[in-house]
Amino acid sequence: MALKLIYLCFLCTIEAGITVYENSKDHTTVPVDEISVDVFMLHLENNQIAAVDWFPVYPDLRFLYLDNNKLSEFPNLHNVSDITTLELDHNNISYIATERIGQLSKLEKLMLNDNWLTHIPDVSLPNLKIMYIGFNKLNTFPSMRYYLEYLTKLKYLNMGSVHLANVSFPPLPVLQSLSLFYSKSMETWPDFTHVYSLTLIDISYSKLTTLPLAKFAHMPLKTLKIPNNYITLDEVDDICIPSLQHLDLGANDFNGFPNWTNIGCSLLQLDLDYNDVNTFDDSYLDAYPELLRLDISHGDIQEFPILNRNGPRLEKFNIADHKITTLESKHLRPLKDCTEIKVNNNLLKNLPNLCNVDFSGTAMIYVGENTFHCNGYLVLSVEAAKLVEGVQFEFTDALCETPTSLAGREITGVLMSETTAPGIIEEPPPMSVFHDVDPPAGCGHPVSSVGPATSPIACAVRCTMTPSCGSYGFKDGVCALTSPNYETTEVYNGLRWYILQ
Repeated sequence: MALKLIYLCFLCTIEAGITVYENSKDHTTVPVDEISVDVFMLHLENNQIAAVDWFPVYPDLRFLYLDNNKLSEFPNLHNVSDITTLELDHNNISYIATERIGQLSKLEKLMLNDNWLTHIPDVSLPNLKIMYIGFNKLNTFPSMRYYLEYLTKLKYLNMGSVHLANVSFPPLPVLQSLSLFYSKSMETWPDFTHVYSLTLIDISYSKLTTLPLAKFAHMPLKTLKIPNNYITLDEVDDICIPSLQHLDLGANDFNGFPNWTNIGCSLLQLDLDYNDVNTFDDSYLDAYPELLRLDISHGDIQEFPILNRNGPRLEKFNIADHKITTLESKHLRPLKDCTEIKVNNNLLKNLPNLCNVDFSGTAMIYVGENTFHCNGYLVLSVEAAKLVEGVQFEFTDALCETPTSLAGREITGVLMSETTAPGIIEEPPPMSVFHDVDPPAGCGHPVSSVGPATSPIACAVRCTMTPSCGSYGFKDGVCALTSPNYETTEVYNGLRWYILQ
């Protein structure tokens, strides 16, 4: 099937050309009779092609997709040597003939992931910009004696899951992104002396034990991903790299939150998940003046920190998978500009009133995988959250612990009538039995605040702190939830009163 289209690729804008789709049809050879001579982009992926020793002449062909076939050798593409993109991922290629790859001088993107290659021949590919050769059996890095011709335009190099131990890079003048993840033989850092343009390095899931940041001081590095290694706190260079914005050190051998003074000078994102972090407070972030996103999940922290000083600038905060038992409005107020807060899989029993936090925009608060007390307080928190525009709790896999009748039930499936707040007081006590009381903490602008003289009802509060939210207040086991659209000054009209047991 052929289509004529205008196609926007990763590297360039392509003029109109014919695209032929012959993928996923169990072809064992190139289906010449099904392909237009004017083909520009040819899809042959997901077939059963085992060899390409000859390829028809297609003078306009620039994109060729042969991934997910059964090739054992690099194809012979002499007749289509003007291609710019060649994808050969997920084949059985164990050998690349120098003359076959060397004739593709206009190649810009080469994908060879997940094959059986043990080495890459040194040839001149002067236009190559993207090369993915991960998940092969490489045990030596290409000598690259032709690097002045071979790699002068290379920007993206992915060599994930190869068996390299020591790597020394030749001059790569425009290399921006390097991935060496799952390099299980790599115990020492590569030599980056002659690489000056890297902005991203990923050497996750390896055997590195140190972080010599001085190695990167000569490059404009923005992202450094080295999770799942064996780095300890005392083996990290505490120096400032002004360009560094994202540092991922998850799942290393840290024994606490790092007490660095310089590394955080320009960081926007710091990932320290799966480290042994058991304490955390506001002062820990004083050395990270620009930090916006923080992940300290999977540790042993027992109290949610109150980040009055450094919390207001955070956009995302992940403190999931700890041992936190309490989450209150005072914990969330400093995080009112966050768009994502993760407290899932802790030991939470109740939730705060989101009306009293005054979030500045949309936010998702993940509280799933906790086991809650499904009492009236929790139900009112859930109901109040529905009134806060753009902010909500995410309850995936959150369960009821009490009362016994609800144990094991999902929070989202529990009705108010099933909780320990079974009754609604349809008619509140006469106005004469109320007296003024102080509003609960967090009610910034109380419209009215009253309490009982002789009544089981403790207080009813209507706030205007957030225009779209009718907030609630409670005291001594009783609460009232207002309607956000109710305007009367009669405090007992328009309120739903609940006795919390």
